Order: sequence, then C-alpha cells, then structure tokens
Amino acid sequence: LLDDSGMFRTKPTNVDCGMLAYSLLKTCDPEKIRPAMDFAAELIRSRMGADGTLVYVNDVNSDERYVDTVGLACPFLACYGRVYNKPEYTKMAVNQIRAFSAHGLEQSFFLPNHAYSASQKLPLGVYGWGRGAGWYTLGLVDTYRELPESEDKAWLKGHIHAIADSYLQFQRTDGGFGH
Repeated sequence: LLDDSGMFRTKPTNVDCGMLAYSLLKTCDPEKIRPAMDFAAELIRSRMGADGTLVYVNDVNSDERYVDTVGLACPFLACYGRVYNKPEYTKMAVNQIRAFSAHGLEQSFFLPNHAYSASQKLPLGVYGWGRGAGWYTLGLVDTYRELPESEDKAWLKGHIHAIADSYLQFQRTDGGFGH
C-alpha cells in the first residue's frame, strides 16, 4: 500500500481516499506515513469548489455536493489537521459538515439528501437513502472525535444527539433499519 518513503505505491485520484488515509493515520506512526497523508490532504483540498466545500467528483466546477464526502473525507481532514497541527484542514471538515447540514439535510427528521446544489442551496436526489444516512452519521461521529474542544465540537455534539434521537423512530423492533 505504501512504499518505504511513506508514500502511496499507487497514488489515489479521488476524495474517497480520505477513508483509507484516515484508517492509516489512526493506526500507523504519523511521521512514517507523512508523505501519503500530505498527498491525500492536498488531493482533497484541491477538490474544493469555489464556495469552499468539497466536490466529490473530479470536476471542481461541479455544482453538486454529495453526502458521501461527509463520511469519506471529513474525519480524515479533522484528524490530519489535529495530528499535523494544520487547523485549516480541520476547518475544511467542519465547513463541509455545516454546509451539508444546512443545505442537504431535511430539518425535521435529519435525513440527508443524496446531494445539494451549491449555487441554489437546494437538495438533489432522494431523502432517506440508507447509505447516505450512514455516510453522514459516520462522518459526524468520527469528525467529532478528532475535534479539539471548541464551539464547533459543542455544535456537532448537539447535532449528533438530535440525529440519534430522530433516527430512533425509524428503528425496527429487531434493531435494524429499513423495511
């Protein structure tokens, strides 16, 4: 996966590398893998749209902001920012979550939409998509764990609690979700 210098043997090309990078950063010596982590962080940063939020596809001019980015990139960005003392990356993660929460989330039940339009601030796709809810929730919880004590962390904690309380109504008696 990584060569002797700590760089990816095959360099990733998409923002979903954040999930792999996050798992490596949580389990390996951060200094030994620094080249790969710097590469992943820069790749993700390069996919920021003009509005300062992350584009999931490789076209930074895309107007669509997908829920996947919350789970795939935000925990890594927050962890990278904390571990390497680069708070601007932690801020990117928080901004992505706050923007998606404002524009891609149904506010009564906290169900994420598949995406939203960055220019129109309108939801795109369907609400209640199970995998999207998973990406969103995973991203919130893992990002929360990486944040220093702050107003952002307090907001995220309240948001996580509200979502958990809301999602309970969708839980089946066997503990699962869905039909």
